[in-house]
Amino acid sequence: SRNRKAILTFISGNRSTIILSEGVFLLGYAFWVLYRLYDPAIYGTEKPMDFAFLNAAIIADFFPPEDPWLSGHAIPYYYFGYLIMANISEVTSIPTQISYNLSLALVPAMAAQAMFGLIFSLVRLNGVSLLRSSIAALLSPMILLFAGNLEGGLEFLKTRGLGSEGFWQWIGIKGLDNINGSGWIPSDHLWWWRDTRVIDSLSADGDSLDYTITEFPFFSFLLGDLHPHVMAIPFVLLFLSFGLNFLMFKAPSGYKSITSTVIVISISGFLLGGVGFINTWDLFTLSVFWASLVLVRMLIHESKLTWYLLIENALLALVPGILSVLLYLPFYMSLDSQASGIVPVGQYSTRLVHFTVIWGSFVLALSGFLLFELHRLVTKRLSVINGSLPTIGGSTLSLADRSPQSVIGQMSVVTTSAIALSFVLAPFAIWASWQIGWSTLIWSIDPMAVVLQRFINVLPLMLIAFMSVYLLIIGVQQRVSYPRIFVLLVMFLGIMLIIGPEFLRVDDLFHNRMNTIFKTYYQAWIFLSVAVVFCVQSVISSTFMMNMLLRTVFRIWLGLLAFALLISLYYPAAAIWSKSGHFHGNPTLDGLHYVMQDNPGEYSAILWFNDNASVGEVLLESVGDSWSDNARISSSTGLPSVLGWPWHEHQWRGSTAQFYDRESDVRTIYETLDTSEALRLLYKYDVQYVVVGVREQTKYGNVGMAKFGEIADEVFVKGDISIYRLKE
Repeated sequence: SRNRKAILTFISGNRSTIILSEGVFLLGYAFWVLYRLYDPAIYGTEKPMDFAFLNAAIIADFFPPEDPWLSGHAIPYYYFGYLIMANISEVTSIPTQISYNLSLALVPAMAAQAMFGLIFSLVRLNGVSLLRSSIAALLSPMILLFAGNLEGGLEFLKTRGLGSEGFWQWIGIKGLDNINGSGWIPSDHLWWWRDTRVIDSLSADGDSLDYTITEFPFFSFLLGDLHPHVMAIPFVLLFLSFGLNFLMFKAPSGYKSITSTVIVISISGFLLGGVGFINTWDLFTLSVFWASLVLVRMLIHESKLTWYLLIENALLALVPGILSVLLYLPFYMSLDSQASGIVPVGQYSTRLVHFTVIWGSFVLALSGFLLFELHRLVTKRLSVINGSLPTIGGSTLSLADRSPQSVIGQMSVVTTSAIALSFVLAPFAIWASWQIGWSTLIWSIDPMAVVLQRFINVLPLMLIAFMSVYLLIIGVQQRVSYPRIFVLLVMFLGIMLIIGPEFLRVDDLFHNRMNTIFKTYYQAWIFLSVAVVFCVQSVISSTFMMNMLLRTVFRIWLGLLAFALLISLYYPAAAIWSKSGHFHGNPTLDGLHYVMQDNPGEYSAILWFNDNASVGEVLLESVGDSWSDNARISSSTGLPSVLGWPWHEHQWRGSTAQFYDRESDVRTIYETLDTSEALRLLYKYDVQYVVVGVREQTKYGNVGMAKFGEIADEVFVKGDISIYRLKE
């Protein structure tokens, strides 16, 4: 109530923007609900895993929830996103087979609204009109959430029969060279999957040597896997928005300064930890972003450094990262991981053509902005030499004449360039030293050739990284607008997220770059989407400063950018049409509707468990391969089974030590004719229910199934499935 007047004044003064923001949310939500009506099945890929965690979170009496696929053990995964969606499902009393699909609509809607708000603030704070800021903000969710990479254009060309055999072999995207067609949309099975498997070095026989995952937000929502990195998108944008506010915040002096520092540390630690709890991969990236932001803010706001300021900013930079772990310590104490460390990348890396396919649109947009900014910087320096200073909208380009000198002073071009180069080249130099010094012990290849090829491949990205950090330093010196400084920092970090996996990777069970590329590219897509929208709008708003030659270059650049955007939008449109089955069929949001159609007995069994089983009771069902139908009942109810998907458990926990004998024990329980042996193993795992259905009979045979009628009561039977409850 204390701030009621200020809140009402804010709402009254920003009514149109608030309505637009809510409209973006509703439109995004309605779009994805409509799509999910025609593609609701919680089937295939890792949807059953996500569904299992969602159900486990909703029935849990304690946290972390019990693992539905490994009874007696907690979920070894970042589960906060599932808990958030489970709480909404529980409050609204919506069954999880429906709320799962509604969650897949809620997340992009939240992300669209968060993106709208962040871009609107950046553009508006940069001095752009309300109308143009609103237009840029309305277009921003398209770049983040609805655009694809340029691989869709290659799919279109191949489908139309264009391009020589040699061209497609040179492109080197696995499976793309085998397509034959004449339509407008590829017709081969799961063609839309290739868009996220672009990077791969192929052998002469076409085998994968450097298999990676290059997913992006639209693909995630199309696919329907409710993964942590997907649910984290709006919260990453929230943290970026908080960072922008912090960058502009001028702390008061004296006692209030200490109070404000404590508040900022507390809020940033809470938000950072929350994002890490949703998707732990984001914790490191956002911690680096926060520490960098603290440094930049200090250099902007302070004209003279003191020990007090250094200590204060060191606390601001480091303590939130520590606090983010301490506040969520129970989660980290239960978290397992397959990662064993960070290791250098070997001889296989990303080809330049694959960089272009994935990041070409982003690079084109960012390059235009950076080159224009460099041109403007040179023009400004020449104008200063000639005694005049160019202006934008009636105000000087630099704020240096109206505020104290930046603490880093006015460094020379050589010094600024050297500092910028050190940031960009350091990872490459460290990796190259290792490559030259140690690779000959591992590979029978020329290490210098590997180093040279790697340098050529990443050179375009390193140039963008160099220009962004160079302009960032200049911007801090001259105290240009906060949005520009913020975007340059986000741009630099986004590019480094792409460059990083060319030199270092997380060592895991796969022993390749697959997961490293997957996670860092996903983060880079978010960071660079924010930067791209601001950059394009900034260049368009500055056309009045351009001479005739520059205007011509600008028009060519804008035309190429529009063409790249058109290509990037082909994939979403074509993929939605293909995966939805052309929007045919009976629309439903019930993710288990396909089970009801294919196996009504199993569907009824799931509902029976939901109505009759108690939290903590354990069931037994068939154990099977990942991405299969096995463990469907535990996935659909959240009730723990003895073992679900062993390979996934291995990935989550990093070893098989906690369950190495369970698969054979499950087989023994189903197959043995010895009731005492079966009971011994059932008691060992505290099993209350035994499921006997088609999968169990197919995998374990029918010979041993009769014994369950002797040692347990048949409490459910319908069609080919029976449920037995062990006798007390």
